[in-house]
Amino acid sequence: MFQMIQSQLQPTHAKAMGYHNESNFNKALEAFKSKKTLLEWFDSQFYDFVHFPQSFYIKASEVLKIDESKVQEEMDKVIKHIEDRKNYGKNVSIKTQITLDEIRARGVGFFSLMGINNQKTLYIQDIERFVLKPQDEVIKGYGEIVKKHYQENAGKLQYLGEILEYCVNIWGKEYHFSPQGEVVEVVERE
Repeated sequence: MFQMIQSQLQPTHAKAMGYHNESNFNKALEAFKSKKTLLEWFDSQFYDFVHFPQSFYIKASEVLKIDESKVQEEMDKVIKHIEDRKNYGKNVSIKTQITLDEIRARGVGFFSLMGINNQKTLYIQDIERFVLKPQDEVIKGYGEIVKKHYQENAGKLQYLGEILEYCVNIWGKEYHFSPQGEVVEVVERE
């Protein structure tokens, strides 16, 4: 559906789309056509004082006389994807043998302390792999990530000592993982 709307929407649809300035519509159309999927379009956060991604897509489907129920069904899937994606933390905190307070007490400078602090967070790039997946698959995936990190660092972080635990927010709860990738505790967040 998305590709069909992309291919059929033309500069001649500017007025019907609510644009009084054709060059503004051409910029919006170019932005719309540059996306590969509806998810990518919705993620773009596009806004041009006439439309944001969802309203642009709805209006385009109306202008092209596409079945509203099919468009809504497609949008519902994408919105469900976007909403579910919010459940998965990208930042995994790492608990180590030596705390930042202990390092600070040793008189380490501010910039050095900031660099050391960055080591205490594992950043996950590909959160999409968890979206709309079963809970056990998500937990296993996070477990594999922390286990791999632990192995790649031989169980230690420079200046911070031994890695004791990993913690990440999933589904509004704080999941604690052992270095072996097993869930050791789940804490309800307030």
